Amino acid sequence: MSTGMSTVKTSLVARVQRKLRASMSRLRPHQKAFAKLHHDLAGLSMIRKPALEFTWREVLRLIRADVPGHIVECGTWRGGCSSGMALVQRLVFGRVRGKVWMFDSFQGLPDASARDGQAALDYQQNVNAPNYYDNCRASHAQVVADALRLGLGDDECKIVAGWFEATLPTARPALEREGIAFFAHRCRLVRAGAMGVGNARAVCVSMRRYPHRRLLYLGWMYESRA
Repeated sequence: MSTGMSTVKTSLVARVQRKLRASMSRLRPHQKAFAKLHHDLAGLSMIRKPALEFTWREVLRLIRADVPGHIVECGTWRGGCSSGMALVQRLVFGRVRGKVWMFDSFQGLPDASARDGQAALDYQQNVNAPNYYDNCRASHAQVVADALRLGLGDDECKIVAGWFEATLPTARPALEREGIAFFAHRCRLVRAGAMGVGNARAVCVSMRRYPHRRLLYLGWMYESRA
């Protein structure tokens, strides 16, 4: 290799290394907070770590941009993702600046029917599958207890139990007063606007797949206002 080519290669490697160091420097404060959250919230979410961290980064980004509104998750299971969205604010900003709302029936998924497809039927029949999670059922009392253990008050993290068709319209006035900054859902999207969650925008989709089509078990859907 000629001296000129060697110099160019060395220069390119140095530039890549500088960019990597700069990226790691930007991520390091978040990664420290994320590591603590993964430890404190172990077992409370069925979401993989990269998807959790994507969610928490988006919440931090919106708050830094002064986007007003609540942070809403429909389909919380044991509350790990939602609790993390509140706790990451406390770790980075010193307090919870955007109230988190957790909506879930805590009764598991409704019975699948033929219109949901064979994958949905198979999912509910295969109760020994590692991703069954008791048909996504969780104890409301335990979720409340975990929130208290994590130091989250009702003014920081509101836990709402019941089917979305009943709870979202009831919560709509409170949500509409300040709007919705961030909306994460694993639920049916039909008539979402009528339920008070239709004012979010900018949809981002991660690639995780779920079998239950009627309940949007086709992937993680995220919406934010900025």
